[in-house]
Amino acid sequence: MRLSKSWRSLIEAAQEAASGGLWAPVKSNTIRYAEWGIPTPDGTPSNWWPFEEYDRFVFLTFFPGSSIILGVSPAPWVGRQDREITQRLAREILEDPTKAFTRK
Repeated sequence: MRLSKSWRSLIEAAQEAASGGLWAPVKSNTIRYAEWGIPTPDGTPSNWWPFEEYDRFVFLTFFPGSSIILGVSPAPWVGRQDREITQRLAREILEDPTKAFTRK
């Protein structure tokens, strides 16, 4: 498959991000950002999350030439939410993954 210049550039940026330590490769077309050991907020019902800390994750899955899926797991008691995003937003999230937790 022949990719457009913008797709090639985005895939190269994702590969570079995955080799830089902020993102980690998960599968051949998916990278993950993780934040570990976040203090559990007061008021979180103990039957939902009984631990003092939790982890949160951002996933970017690339289907070159077709689409990009953003998967956000802001907390274990919320679950992962997936949606298709633009190349522009994927670039923003590659540079600052925490934007995925606040962008709608």
